Amino acid sequence: MCVLSSSLAAAGPSQDGRPVRETDLPRPVSDYGRSKLLAEEEALRHKNEFPVVILRPSAVYGPRDRDMYELFRWAVRGLTLELTGGERYINPCFVEDLGAVMLLAAERETPSGSIYFVAENRSYSWSEFRKALLTTGGVRALNIKIPYAAAYLIGLASELASLFTSRPALTNRQKVREASQKYWVCDLTMMENELGFKAQHTLQQGLEITWKWYRDNKWLCS
Repeated sequence: MCVLSSSLAAAGPSQDGRPVRETDLPRPVSDYGRSKLLAEEEALRHKNEFPVVILRPSAVYGPRDRDMYELFRWAVRGLTLELTGGERYINPCFVEDLGAVMLLAAERETPSGSIYFVAENRSYSWSEFRKALLTTGGVRALNIKIPYAAAYLIGLASELASLFTSRPALTNRQKVREASQKYWVCDLTMMENELGFKAQHTLQQGLEITWKWYRDNKWLCS
């Protein structure tokens, strides 16, 4: 079985809060999401030549991750950032659960071309995620709300700075566009029914493991 690790970004966010289903028309909002969708389409062209299964994990976090790591790093410094415009929701995906379902998908006999979302079967608002992040890390942080226009300019400035430093931008305009979406939530029925998998880690458990790994490996100073 060929397992392609794609992303919820290939499907795009929910437009109305209803969890996105595998059968919904993909609506990616970034080049990253569009590139993942193109990879899916290429893999599906060969589904009759060899068995293919596509996994779409949502917001992945955990040890060794460098994207979500920025949230931990800023939290230690006493700051969290939030876009204005109300609550936003995500289905988080702990990396160990993603690894487990990838192994399962490689072993399980499923129709070639099957697509499955992968995440914890619960959505969290930013307020809930932030509270869990600070509580499990034993830190306090001031929450700063930033208008979309200001965040867009920060993303642009980061991109321009990366041209002179030859280092990847910590953020960019497309990440800001992704972050501005209200609902990054997905329906996990097919993963649970066809693969027989349910996430084994709650957000709190995953965050506790991640904080410990970052600190043990000196990624965080406190």
